[in-house]
Amino acid sequence: VAEDTSLLGFAATLPQWTANQALEIEVIEQTSKKLHFNVVRCRYSEMYREMGLEHIGHLLSCNRDGTFCKGFNPDINFKRTQTIMEGKSHCDFRYDIGDDD
Repeated sequence: VAEDTSLLGFAATLPQWTANQALEIEVIEQTSKKLHFNVVRCRYSEMYREMGLEHIGHLLSCNRDGTFCKGFNPDINFKRTQTIMEGKSHCDFRYDIGDDD
């Protein structure tokens, strides 16, 4: 169980996401209320394509992202409008918590 369930605590897990170059990310904004980043390379997507499974890769990997943040802290909201898995140039991860300033 994570001790720090704040958005900054959630952001501290990003090195685990990018371990072994699984994901390459570009952070857009990181504050106590926002964690916005783009995934610009996804080796999971590459792996599914190599195996001929790109049509189900989003079910196996992408679909868990929103649920993962809710399990970490139910007050974290997640929005993503595109993924590399579906052929876009990047995945736009937007995590927010609390009221907008």
